[in-house]
Amino acid sequence: MAVSNIPLPPTLDIKNGNIMNNLNLFKKAWAHYEVATGLDSQPHNKRISNLMLTIGNDAFKFYERLTLNQTQKLTTGNILKALEDHLKPKINVTYERYVFHSRRQQANEPFADFLAKLRRLVVTCSFGSYDNEFLKDGIVSY
Repeated sequence: MAVSNIPLPPTLDIKNGNIMNNLNLFKKAWAHYEVATGLDSQPHNKRISNLMLTIGNDAFKFYERLTLNQTQKLTTGNILKALEDHLKPKINVTYERYVFHSRRQQANEPFADFLAKLRRLVVTCSFGSYDNEFLKDGIVSY
């Protein structure tokens, strides 16, 4: 077995900061690590073992508590997707719509900035194909 001088990615922090940002950064670092070390061409069981040794104690304990089917356990990609699915915060659509409908353009706020903020807010409102209609309503309201 060849030993690599390439450092391991930082562990996955699931307790501090923006957890989804931490997960996304870890996934990117992990993908680069697999390629740089040649791990991406190894059997899945070896890749999974390396992932489990790399994610850190907190993330490993969290993973161990998940109820995953056999398909979810087959690849590192599936495991990381399962972690993402369970770590992703649930969106309270009612609250998100309240925030969207409450947003008003400030007195000195450029229209382009106001529109950009409304576009970011409408994404979490689950308006479906009516996003643009509600966006127009948000612009002309009040």
